[in-house]
Amino acid sequence: MDRLFFDNNENKETIIFSSSEQKNNQKNKSRKVYIIDQSTVFRIGISAVLTNQNHYELAGEYSCYHQLLKHKKPDDNGLLIGDFKFIGCKEIVNITNNCINLRIIIFLCQSDVAKILTCINDSTKIKGFISRNASIETILSGIETVHNGNVFIDPVLASEFLVYYNTKKNIRLKNSSLTKREKSILQMVSQGMRNKEIGGQLFICERTVKFHISSILRKLNASNRTMAASIASGLGLI
Repeated sequence: MDRLFFDNNENKETIIFSSSEQKNNQKNKSRKVYIIDQSTVFRIGISAVLTNQNHYELAGEYSCYHQLLKHKKPDDNGLLIGDFKFIGCKEIVNITNNCINLRIIIFLCQSDVAKILTCINDSTKIKGFISRNASIETILSGIETVHNGNVFIDPVLASEFLVYYNTKKNIRLKNSSLTKREKSILQMVSQGMRNKEIGGQLFICERTVKFHISSILRKLNASNRTMAASIASGLGLI
């Protein structure tokens, strides 16, 4: 069973989830590292951070995941490091489907947290979440944590994780109040249909559609219809 503990790093509480499957000799194993990012500066920077770390083998630097696949299939027990800006949710799912044990570390900003948690599920292998503005010490701590079989969350991002999961809990409670009509409209919104098209499909006026969408946004704590569709998809409502 996983447990939660805190590692004090630069007077900050770094959230680390420790897996019961962690083995004592993992620290001594060499792990292949794949760096994926369109930014040459990012790739050089991560390579430099890992240069003096003996238990990592830099297996390659790529501008995108497709470029990596053209050269080789990543080692199943490897470590993939990239920026969420250039590795989207679909890419992450594809990666985890092809490489079952590949561990992923994603660099992102605070505003990306809800996006990435909304569009991924527990089957993905993202083990590290590091802020784009993280210090070298935090980056190394995150990489080491994931290498040793744990999940790392940068303290800068921790509050966003708590906000997301608290919101998700509240949304689930409110979900029971979504009407059948609202769920139907939400499904059509997710398909990119406009209010006029939705009204025509349901034989209701456009003003009524707007009323239902306002209700949906309120119940899902969403600021717009696109966000509402994204949240609904992440919660399995549509």
